[in-house]
Amino acid sequence: MVEMFDWQEDRAKIKSWLREGITWQPGDAADPNLINILGPQDMVVASNFLCHMARADAERCLGNIGQLVSPGGYLFVSGVDLDARTKTAFDLGWEPVRELMVEIHDGDRSVRADWPWEWWGLEPLNRKRHDWQIRYAAAFRIASPEGRLFSAAPHNG
Repeated sequence: MVEMFDWQEDRAKIKSWLREGITWQPGDAADPNLINILGPQDMVVASNFLCHMARADAERCLGNIGQLVSPGGYLFVSGVDLDARTKTAFDLGWEPVRELMVEIHDGDRSVRADWPWEWWGLEPLNRKRHDWQIRYAAAFRIASPEGRLFSAAPHNG
């Protein structure tokens, strides 16, 4: 934290070297007009806020966030109900980034250890599921609206 923020009493300000080249703008991830406010982005990170929404709301919000990603860009999404993420990714034709997928999924042992007893617990990766490659991916490449990067049919293997 000390390396990233300048502290003044109980207030933190992001260090200038971290702010360089970045435009900071608050927004509502559920706002369908967000793409018109922020414009297309090469990379979007959505982490640990969709888990607090009802599944249908999380699916809508995730689809909205996905629209922010430029064709060929990347969406990183964690902390969301796996059923909601899987359905949205299939419906919108997102390509899972398979590189380090297992390591990323298994990376935070604390959330893995809490499954299935706590709502934030993350289910173990199960390669026997027909949809496992998209279900357990936290990173996706987004296709252009007119061309899917992969078939929406579930993968085997």
